[in-house]
Amino acid sequence: MTEKQKHQIERIDSFVGSVLANGGAHEDILKGMYDYMGDFRELMDGLAKAEFDKACQDKPGLLYFAKTLEILAQGLSDGEIKTE
Repeated sequence: MTEKQKHQIERIDSFVGSVLANGGAHEDILKGMYDYMGDFRELMDGLAKAEFDKACQDKPGLLYFAKTLEILAQGLSDGEIKTE
């Protein structure tokens, strides 16, 4: 894992930790997520699955961020979230 990737993980983890510490939840993560999507995409593209899984174990904010995206994707797929 590169220093840049470590920094990206810390950045996402810190963002999520701050939101949760202030009483936020998935909806609040979604509201601020845009600024972190580039980092997340680079991590998804640049880390092996085992590396990403380990990072999620070590940094709960990264896991929460990923789960928030998963919930969003599932809601869009199921039609529970409308885009129009």
